[in-house]
Amino acid sequence: MSILKLGSKGDEVKKLQEKLGLTADGAFGPKTDAAVKEFQKKNNLEVDGIVGPKTWNELNKIIDKPVSSGENKEKYPKMQNPKQYVHIIINYGHSEKTPGKCSPLYSTLSKTDQRYFQQYPQFGKDRYYEWMSNRVIGKQITASLKERGWMVDEIMQVSGNGLTEINTATKKYVKEYGSSNCIFISIHSNAAPAKDNGWANAKGWCIYTTKGQDKSDKLADCIYTYADEYFVKEDGRNIRKNTTDGDPDQESNFSVIWNAKQLGIPGVLTENFFFNDIDDLKYLVSEKGQNSIVRTHVMGIEDYIYKYMVRTMK
Repeated sequence: MSILKLGSKGDEVKKLQEKLGLTADGAFGPKTDAAVKEFQKKNNLEVDGIVGPKTWNELNKIIDKPVSSGENKEKYPKMQNPKQYVHIIINYGHSEKTPGKCSPLYSTLSKTDQRYFQQYPQFGKDRYYEWMSNRVIGKQITASLKERGWMVDEIMQVSGNGLTEINTATKKYVKEYGSSNCIFISIHSNAAPAKDNGWANAKGWCIYTTKGQDKSDKLADCIYTYADEYFVKEDGRNIRKNTTDGDPDQESNFSVIWNAKQLGIPGVLTENFFFNDIDDLKYLVSEKGQNSIVRTHVMGIEDYIYKYMVRTMK
């Protein structure tokens, strides 16, 4: 195989793009360059964007056998491009019918803080509403994953009986795609006992899994890795960890992730900072905060897929 890099063109570039799950147009452009570098990073190769013998060697471990809709999805070989079989199920937590999931009124804040939050009406004009936020941020996560070639199924609650809606929809997707091909993520933000005018003083980001150890803990570990990178190292924010059982995730048998566990798929619930802490909320609604939340989820999910869902040929 030829050595390929930014600017290369032809059939070998098409083959490369197919291996990476990209649109095979035969032109090695910025998207292909970014995908190559990401692949090199995940496979402990030199991250230079140049597809030479070592990178080709790893790429050729991926079999490009397309998925046939008539086959039993539970028996798909995990040596093919994972973007052809992995389904990421994303639940945007809560609905308009759970109005209690909101911050105190912005009118309780200083004029300066009121003006700050007025910049972000997509999260609520008079106060922050969690159901709105979970959709705003969740849809960005979905869009980013789809742009990178992943298949995503969205679950949004519309009734007051949201847990039944989520669990029923998740079960339907798992039955359709197979439990070995699905991941479940529920997007939320946190709240703490109120203090001053309904506001609290609690900070941080975290992930919940069910109690005990299973593959959900591996998914949480991967996402926590990027939480450390983006929230802590880059943005100077706090993340909350419970390491009593040897890993950083919080544990609680919340219905939606318990349902995922019963269906045999990894499932986590992310709490994206505290919406009734003024400092956390400013970060949560900001463009910087949203970008870091999206990157943390997307990169962590991809990391889990490549580490634990893909079996390469040895």
